[in-house]
Amino acid sequence: MTDKTMNMILELMKDVLPKDNLVPSSFYWARKLLSGIELGYKKIDVCRYDCALFWKENEQDNFCPVCNEPRWKYNDDKGKRIPIKSMWYFPLKSRLQRLFMSSKTASDMRWHAEKRIDVEGSLSHPADSIAWKDFDKQYPDFARDPRNIRLDLATDGFNSFGNMSTSYSMWPVILIPYNMPLYKYMKDEFFMMPLLIPGPRAPGKDILVIAFLKF
Repeated sequence: MTDKTMNMILELMKDVLPKDNLVPSSFYWARKLLSGIELGYKKIDVCRYDCALFWKENEQDNFCPVCNEPRWKYNDDKGKRIPIKSMWYFPLKSRLQRLFMSSKTASDMRWHAEKRIDVEGSLSHPADSIAWKDFDKQYPDFARDPRNIRLDLATDGFNSFGNMSTSYSMWPVILIPYNMPLYKYMKDEFFMMPLLIPGPRAPGKDILVIAFLKF
């Protein structure tokens, strides 16, 4: 969707809503608003093989520090550069903090430790699983505080243009907070998308998820 289209949608919303509404007058101001509450995004260049990010200590590099592949598919040495691959990062920290800004969701984020009923031989929540309990044994300091967040990660690709003859696709990375009761954490409003990765291929098992999700 282009900036012009977004501007038209915002103008329409502003016209149909009551007078003196606070709908941003343009896409530019909508982005400024989201940025002000830390719900913006960052565009980060990525190695074509997903083995490194050109971010932080690698931000000025022109070649991948792992496989030495070039960063740019076009570089005229005059400032015009086109990266081979980029992804969009939506900072996660502020989104997780918002789960604790309401007393109701803050209570839900402790539900797995304070309100869940552990029935022997029953698997009604991820906290009942062997993997969860084994993790608690390996990292007791983390497990001791019920506010520490357990996240499920999933990704899948889709063709954003609905044209199967086009190789272009998008790969959203979705995080789900498992601290909550089952009937809540599977609701759309608690799904978080920290990453959006374009490309004809899946990011693959070598994707640097930990690096992507650094706070």
